[in-house]
Amino acid sequence: MPYREHLFKELYTMLTEINRICDKYGIKYFAMGGSAIGAIYDKGILPWDDDIDIGMVREDYNKFLEIAPNELNEDYFLSWYDSDEHTPFFYAKLKKNNTVFIEEQYKNVPMHQGIFIDIFPYDKGPQNKHLQQLQFKCAEFIKCCLMSKEVWLWEHCGQCQIEKPWKRNWFSCCATRIVNTILSKKQLYRLIVFIQSYYNSDKHNSYKLINTFVDYISKEQIDSIIYHTFGTTQIMGPADMAEYMKGFRRFTNEEALSRGGHSPYLIEL
Repeated sequence: MPYREHLFKELYTMLTEINRICDKYGIKYFAMGGSAIGAIYDKGILPWDDDIDIGMVREDYNKFLEIAPNELNEDYFLSWYDSDEHTPFFYAKLKKNNTVFIEEQYKNVPMHQGIFIDIFPYDKGPQNKHLQQLQFKCAEFIKCCLMSKEVWLWEHCGQCQIEKPWKRNWFSCCATRIVNTILSKKQLYRLIVFIQSYYNSDKHNSYKLINTFVDYISKEQIDSIIYHTFGTTQIMGPADMAEYMKGFRRFTNEEALSRGGHSPYLIEL
C-alpha cells in the first residue's frame, strides 16, 4: 500500500528515539515477533507490517516508563495506563503526535490514536506446564476485562462495537461483565501486572510475554544483545537472531495478505 513507505520512515525515526533513550540510561530491549523476523530476513520492517514490536524485561520496562515521558522529543508520546487513561492495552506504545492510525476495533476509543511502536513487558513464568496454562488464562481474562472497559468486542453480554465480533463464549463474556462491575480499571491494571510478574523472583533464566505461548527469550540471549541493521536505523536483539527466532519463519506475501494486519480504519501522516 502506498502509505507504507512514509509510515516506515516515521517508524524508523521513532525507533531511533527509543535507541537514544535506551543508550543514555542503559536500558535493554529486543525485537520480537514480526519485527525480529524482519530484522533477520529483510533488515527492516516486513513489507506488509504497520508497526514495530519490541520487548523489555519487567525491570527495564518499568525503568523506561519512568524515564521516557521526561526524555522523549516533543514529537512523541508514551501511551500506557498511567498516561493515556482510555488505552485498552496492558502494554505501552510509543506514539507520534499529530499523526493518526486508527484501527477499526478501537475507532471509538478516545485514546491517543497516533502511529505507534508496541513495547511489551516480559516476565518469568512458572516451570510447571499446568501453572503456565493457569497464568496464561488468568492474564488473558484480565486483559479482556481491561479492554472491555473501553470497547466491547464480543457478541455476548453486551453491545458489540465492531462489525465482526471476536470469538468468545457466553460464559467468558458474562464473567467479564461481572468482574467489570466489581473492579475499576486501575484495579484491573494492577491485577494483570501482579499475574504477569508473579514468578519474577524465581531463579530460572527464561523470560516470556505472559499473554502468549510463543514469545520467549533467555537471560543468555539478553546478555548478548547488540544492535542489528533495521531499515535506516538499528534495532536491538540477541547476537544470534536466527537462534532466538528458531521455529519462526517469514510468511510469503500471499500468506501475509491472507492473515491481514492492523487493518487501519484511518491513517494520517
